[in-house]
Amino acid sequence: MRILISVSMFFAATLSVVGGGAVHAAFDTKTFLQVNVPSLNHEAVPHGVPNSYDWKYQSELKNLSPPNSEMTYMNIRGDLYVDTTNVRPANTRVEIANCATWGLAKSNNQWQKIIDMSPNKFASRGWKEDFSAPGDRALYTDMRDEAVGVSVVTFDGYNNHFYNNTSEVPLVFVGSNYAHFITSCSSRLILNNPAGADDRGQSTYIIRVGNDWKKSDNTCTINEYGATLCYGSGSSRFIKVQNGWRRLTFNSMNTSQINANPTPPLEAFRNPDGTYGDGQNLPSTGGSVGSNAPSSGGTQGSATNTPAKKQSETPAKKQSATDKETKQEEAKPSNDKQDGSGNASVVDVVKNFAQGSPSGDGISLPILIGAGITVTGVIGAGVYFGLRYFRILG
Repeated sequence: MRILISVSMFFAATLSVVGGGAVHAAFDTKTFLQVNVPSLNHEAVPHGVPNSYDWKYQSELKNLSPPNSEMTYMNIRGDLYVDTTNVRPANTRVEIANCATWGLAKSNNQWQKIIDMSPNKFASRGWKEDFSAPGDRALYTDMRDEAVGVSVVTFDGYNNHFYNNTSEVPLVFVGSNYAHFITSCSSRLILNNPAGADDRGQSTYIIRVGNDWKKSDNTCTINEYGATLCYGSGSSRFIKVQNGWRRLTFNSMNTSQINANPTPPLEAFRNPDGTYGDGQNLPSTGGSVGSNAPSSGGTQGSATNTPAKKQSETPAKKQSATDKETKQEEAKPSNDKQDGSGNASVVDVVKNFAQGSPSGDGISLPILIGAGITVTGVIGAGVYFGLRYFRILG
């Protein structure tokens, strides 16, 4: 096995393994948040969304405070789409679990969990991909319970819009009590019929999550023209759903705010199998997880996927008749120039693999090789060498 380390002109290091090995970055909270800041390109572009919609290509930050005096409550909502290829494998579903919203309280500058949809307190509905109208539930909504969440699919021309079932998770009064929000869910691909063909490799499903401001009765503002306006606090970027758990995350903080504010709890990024973020484990030796390092040893989870629950006999989840659904916030044209690809920029890649900061005269650079052998290098005076806590397996 050969290890190649290359340093870019920005002094950010990347690491690749050539032949017989896989590289897994250990989870670091602030690093993960840096690749989930507002205005980052989606991993893929959602199908059927008009170019004029300002969330088509990027994550967005809208309203950190209530848009008016009536809409002071908050929900969790998200959207499942396919990408522009419009491919839906017949035997693939998307499992969604452990959705929650955390707020950074202005009163004490501490993170508080304010909405929790675990384990499977979901409702959903198929909407036209441009949100012009909801679809007939009987034809365009397919949601059913799983062991740790729910699973959904989409239909041609429709997305799946999911949100907290208000009969089980009431809307929460938020007002102007919080400076920032983090809303996240875990998602992965599972088989519709475990005995059928595994066509997950053909999936083009992408998913995002965020929050909407609502009135206490779960309705939105009606403007002078009779149109329903639901204002969002913001939305994450669309990420590709994969076989292993990934944590889709709306984060309202920019880079400087991530560094200046308290680090959110690890719980906000934990997947059902005990991994974090994109299926990562915590550092096994001395790694940084912000201020959230566990005070004692314990199980840190495994990257191995848990088997999907048998689904063919699982009935569709009954949804509350009291759940009132409204069109998402009116889309506004975006002035941002996009290439339409939805691919992450070079800056995004650097943020993803090279997040770190100089510390004193140098940065300690642990590299975990095989079964726990630690090699530490120190890069001197002010060099931004961002390779941190990589585990090389195999």
